Amino acid sequence: MKTILLWDPRFPDRRPARLTVEDAVASAAVRAGVAAAANSAEAGALSAGGALDPTMLTEVVLQHGPGTATRRVFLPYSVVMVGAAAGVLAAIGTPILGGVTPTPTPTPTPTPTPTPTVALTGTPSAAAVGSPYSFAPVASGGSGARSWAMSPVAGFTEAAIPAGLAFSTTTGVITGTPALG
Repeated sequence: MKTILLWDPRFPDRRPARLTVEDAVASAAVRAGVAAAANSAEAGALSAGGALDPTMLTEVVLQHGPGTATRRVFLPYSVVMVGAAAGVLAAIGTPILGGVTPTPTPTPTPTPTPTPTVALTGTPSAAAVGSPYSFAPVASGGSGARSWAMSPVAGFTEAAIPAGLAFSTTTGVITGTPALG
């Protein structure tokens, strides 16, 4: 058993975990660049054997320390294979595929739904102060329920109708008796 300082490759700026693990796993983690020997006297022995691939992070449960203590960690796939062969770790949720790199499943791109064309007809007539007023636009085309909104007229920053009139967002109808002010 060797004690290593194991970094989480997803968060290299975090402090490493101090774990005592099986010699082969300690060596593989050091050679993959995700761990360092906690005891500098063991650094040479743990790095012997050449570099290992640091990619394809896999979440695993790793035995560490005396007894059967376990810890969830992320390790490169090359280290996972060494630990699995030694019988001291197991992948979580994803089976270990014997060294075969899994191919990611492509995400289908949704086909956009075309926006139906809606035509509006009707021209509002002039309103007179104190006289009842009503305007109902007519929409054709498209499908489904409609909602209506007013947009600002050129030169104005907000949409507004004269005092005394009301606008329906469900029908688009403008009704009421215009008033001054």
